[in-house]
Amino acid sequence: VWTNGTHQDVVFSYIGICMVIMGIMGVPPNNFMLLCFSLALLFIVLKESHNMAYRDQLTGTSSRRAMEVQASGLSKRFAVVMCDVDHFKKFNDTYGHDTGDDVLRLVAKKLACVGGGGLTYRYGGEEFVVLSNGDIDLSMHIAEKIRLAVSNTTFNNKTIKISIGLTALRNSDTPLSVIERADNALLTAKKQGRDQVYVSNV
Repeated sequence: VWTNGTHQDVVFSYIGICMVIMGIMGVPPNNFMLLCFSLALLFIVLKESHNMAYRDQLTGTSSRRAMEVQASGLSKRFAVVMCDVDHFKKFNDTYGHDTGDDVLRLVAKKLACVGGGGLTYRYGGEEFVVLSNGDIDLSMHIAEKIRLAVSNTTFNNKTIKISIGLTALRNSDTPLSVIERADNALLTAKKQGRDQVYVSNV
């Protein structure tokens, strides 16, 4: 229960409320209450700092930094699914940046809803990464489910499409090299017509 962020917030909020009530009533707080309140404030500051570093503020998904940390600790079977919203610039140019932000939030939500054990991250701009802790066949299945989930979505009567590059970790790979190869696979998917999954040689 304690690891649940909601429960933690409730406990620390309760401590803060107690401190305020004691102050209003003129009751001098004892050292224990002061310690609890100080720890609560410290926890909140640390939690917010962590969120700023490891969570994307726009979409609510994990950030690129979180992905880099996670990739370094995954098994040798993981694959990288690199996704990019097709013609995203048109959304911004036609409807404005606020609408573009809404599109990114919607795509992030679609990616998070796709099952199969993939972890979703915002890589930057309109690019997202899903780290699939499985073999290439499972990862191909996840990638295609992602593409279909997004391609069945419309925004302002315009269908959203994504291109996907997929590759699996090789024995000689580093987290950086496998992500770069997935990015190159994504570029190939774009060049071949978009709205498709391109699998790099494995």
